[in-house]
Amino acid sequence: MLVSSGTAYADLPLCTRHDSVGPDGTVHAQVNQAGQVVWGVTMNPSSKSAGVWKFRTFYNGKPSRSGFDQVTTGPYVPHGVTPESRPGMVWSAKGMVMAGMEYCYIVGDQCYIPK
Repeated sequence: MLVSSGTAYADLPLCTRHDSVGPDGTVHAQVNQAGQVVWGVTMNPSSKSAGVWKFRTFYNGKPSRSGFDQVTTGPYVPHGVTPESRPGMVWSAKGMVMAGMEYCYIVGDQCYIPK
């Protein structure tokens, strides 16, 4: 889902605990006790997680310091925390994993950090 200037935050799911299920996996987002968004990506089946990852997180459409750019050789759950979280922001994530030349799985998520 993309947010435009006309999209109301009330239309977005809350990041308190949000799972965005796609055809190849799930992006998980949750606000921890410190108010930071903790995220992870699980692929289904987990063998789809082996490959070259390019995954980014954003606040209000601007890149955050949290992401995952690595090569995995076996099942792995990319995960991280976005320390610059603030109440009222829209957190989003998008990325992909390429497994050889044959497969490319794209994942994404978006939610609202409650005030």
